[in-house]
Amino acid sequence: EEHRYLLRLAEEEIPVVAPKVFVDGKTLHTLNDAAIHYAVFPKVAGRSPQELTIDEIEQIGRLLARMHNVGSQLKVEHRLKLSPELYLNQNVQFLLEQHLIPENLRSRFADLVHRYAALMKPQFQAVESLQIHGDCHFGNLLQQDSRFSWVDFDDTIVGPAVQDLWLLLPGRDAYARQMLTHLLDAYEQMRPFPRESLRLIESLRTLRMVHFAAWIGHRREDPAFQRAFPDFGSERYWSQLYHDLVDQEEFIVDDSFWLSGQNHY
Repeated sequence: EEHRYLLRLAEEEIPVVAPKVFVDGKTLHTLNDAAIHYAVFPKVAGRSPQELTIDEIEQIGRLLARMHNVGSQLKVEHRLKLSPELYLNQNVQFLLEQHLIPENLRSRFADLVHRYAALMKPQFQAVESLQIHGDCHFGNLLQQDSRFSWVDFDDTIVGPAVQDLWLLLPGRDAYARQMLTHLLDAYEQMRPFPRESLRLIESLRTLRMVHFAAWIGHRREDPAFQRAFPDFGSERYWSQLYHDLVDQEEFIVDDSFWLSGQNHY
């Protein structure tokens, strides 16, 4: 389904790095002497953008809308669905079962996450879901001159369109809010955007915080992850994450933050 999405996007001339199609028409093969799957992707030049102009933000907004037009047409059976049940409840269950959360934080951490999941459930039931990129931050966008290319669709999921927008502009400052306005205006040139779904941004941020901890937890034995996240598993790591999650409650409860023009700071 990841490869199918990429090929459909490429057919629509949306700049993504899609897998090469082998002579048998497939994009995925298995080595004969080992149970290793492989695909071949072209090399694409570019760098992750550091700072974008308004024109570039608007270009990205139109590309995202076109990407979502394709994603909304696909029937998806096997990709994960972005939901509080999966990203909060199931992730915290994994963290508890693996005894990754320090004993003195276990019950408080779990209670907080489960309470957030209950608060968010009605929010997610009220929005349309479609196949989206899912991990749509600037690290997965290549820029070469005036051209952009989307990469790294291995986390493509079924979820609300707003997930792909807020990750590009994750800040809460005036700049992020202004750029989001330009992004949305350009997006709506190609596809209607349910502006009420902006209420989900802080809930989506919370889901990502818990999911990221579980993502590291699944890979904690990998030396590369141990080097990249040396504090993972420490008292300081979990205490900081817990307090960051506590701070999210204001924005989860007051879900009008991104709909209003008022600055809460």
